[in-house]
Amino acid sequence: SGERGVGKTHIAIQFAHTHYENSRFQSIVWLNISDNNLESLESQWVYLCVGLGLELTEDMQLADMIRLAYEKIISHGNALVIFDGVENYGSIE
Repeated sequence: SGERGVGKTHIAIQFAHTHYENSRFQSIVWLNISDNNLESLESQWVYLCVGLGLELTEDMQLADMIRLAYEKIISHGNALVIFDGVENYGSIE
């Protein structure tokens, strides 16, 4: 986390690329998150769940979506999840 424009995204890209090539991670998930927008966070997880082929219900809570997606992702091995656009870690914790 930190201020915009200081190169966090570039560092994350380099880290992900290096460690994917070295087979440290079998999956890399990139979420574009806005600190001040819970809807943005939820929509990213919904999009990810749908992309993973997971069935979502109307009453499903965000925590349940995250758990389902996480279980699916790690079922294929080590995974790196990057939350891009976060200025304050406490906002997504």
